Amino acid sequence: MENYLVYKDQIEGFREVGETVKTVEKIAASSIGRLRQERANINAYQVNIGRALARLSLFHEIEKPSKVTGVSAIIVLTSDKGLTGGLWRRTIDEFLQTARENYEVVIIVGTRGDKYLKEEALSATKSFESDIDALHYVTEGFRTKRFARVDILYPKFISLAEHRPTIVPFLPFSFDQTTLRSIESGVEFGSPIIEPMHARSQIYERLLHKYSDAFFRAVAAEGKLSEFSARTVSMEHASAKTEELIRGLILGYRTERRRSLTQKQLESFIAHKIV
Repeated sequence: MENYLVYKDQIEGFREVGETVKTVEKIAASSIGRLRQERANINAYQVNIGRALARLSLFHEIEKPSKVTGVSAIIVLTSDKGLTGGLWRRTIDEFLQTARENYEVVIIVGTRGDKYLKEEALSATKSFESDIDALHYVTEGFRTKRFARVDILYPKFISLAEHRPTIVPFLPFSFDQTTLRSIESGVEFGSPIIEPMHARSQIYERLLHKYSDAFFRAVAAEGKLSEFSARTVSMEHASAKTEELIRGLILGYRTERRRSLTQKQLESFIAHKIV
C-alpha cells in the first residue's frame, strides 16, 4: 500500500477526534451561562433570607450557640470528569501545600480529587460523588458535634481562563448581622409578628440553616462554573492543536502522493523506453 494512504487514514482519524473535541467544547460552553444564572439565583435567594434574619436579629436577642467540640474538617470540591486543563490537580496541590496539616478530616467530592490524593499516598476520610451528599454529611456531623469546624476548598471562578483554588470557612456559619442590619434607604421596618413568641428562635434557626445551605450551593455552583469554563478553554486548545496536526498530515499526504505519482510515471517511462 502506498505511503500516502497511511496519511489519509491518519487525517480521517484526527478529523473524527476533532469533531469529538468540538462537541465536548460546545457542551461545556453551553453550561457556563446556565451556571452563571444558577449562581445569581442562589445569591438573590440568600440575600432575601439574610434580610429576614436581619429583621429578626434587630428585635429579638438570639441565643448564642454553646461551645462546639469536635475535630476540624475540610470539603474538597472536585469532579468525576477530567479534560479541565489540570484544574483538579491544582486544587489538590493547594490542599497539600497550605491546608494538609490543619484538618483531621478530609472529605472529597468527586473521583478526580480522590485519585490525585491517592497519588500522593494519602486517602480521604470520606468520599462522595455528590456535593449535596457531602453537605448533609458535614451538617449532621456539626450538629452532633463530631466536627468543630468545616471549611470548603474549591476552584474560585475568576475568568474563563483563570480559576483560583480557595478555602472558605463554612461551619460554624457566621451570619453577618452588621452588614444586613443596614436596612435599605435607612428606613427600619417594624418588628416581625411571630406567634407564639417562643417560635422565633426556631424560625431563626431554620432561616439560618437555609442561609448556610444557600451559601454552600453557591460555592458548589461556582466550582462547577470553574470546571466547565476550564473544560471549554482546554477543548479550544485541543481543537486548535488537532487542526494543526491535520494541516501537517495533509501536507505530508500531498507530498507522499506526489512522490508516489512521480515514481509511477518514472517507472512507466522506463518500461516504455525498454519496450
